[in-house]
Formats: sequence, structure tokens, C-alpha cells
Amino acid sequence: MLKTNPIIINTALSNEEGEHWITAYKHGGNVFVYDSLGPRNNRSNDAIIRKRLGRSDQKGKGLHFYPHINQSRKSNICGWLALLVAGYLRKYKPDDPSAFIKARISGDGTDEVLAAFGLKK
Repeated sequence: MLKTNPIIINTALSNEEGEHWITAYKHGGNVFVYDSLGPRNNRSNDAIIRKRLGRSDQKGKGLHFYPHINQSRKSNICGWLALLVAGYLRKYKPDDPSAFIKARISGDGTDEVLAAFGLKK
């Protein structure tokens, strides 16, 4: 399923309405998950995400969540941020995805996302 390109996942089950968008990226036997609301977001289907993406046959490899928050709970830009991060990861394929994302997005990310999609100068 997940090779070297990032994928964007909606955290709702397929029979539910969309809930929240995150990005997953496989690198060096690890899977990095970007969630704009942070690693402790209490995603309703986290167990499924961990089960599907966190499998690894290599010792010391596994599932890693991006440690920073880039969006407030009042905002609805998670899909835009997921697309932005996926685009960065696909284009640059960084050795350290977490440090790379942190360097690219600051604050709540709103201005950067809007500017990236030509919606704000």
C-alpha cells in the first residue's frame, strides 16, 4: 500500500463522513505520520491506523508521529496541510521527515498553506 510516496488518509471509517485528514510517509523502514492537530490528537480510529501502517519486520523501525501542532481545533485546514506536507515529502524525499516538516511549516500553518495554494500573498 505505502511505498515511497506519501498518502493522505481520512481518519473516519469508509462508511462515515469525513473527519480529519493526515499524511503518512514511509522512509527507511519507518512510517512517519503527520497530523496537523498533533500526535496526541485522540483520532477516533488510531488503532486501525497503527495496525495498518505500523507493521515492521525490522527491529527499531515502526510508526512515528510528527511531534508538533500546526492547526487549532477551531480551524478546518487539516486537508490543505495534509496536501501541502504530502507535496513537500514527494518532491524532496527528506532523510529526516519530522525535521523537514517543522522547517517548512511554522505557527498554525494557515498563512503558509493559503500562500502555497495561491489564496493569499
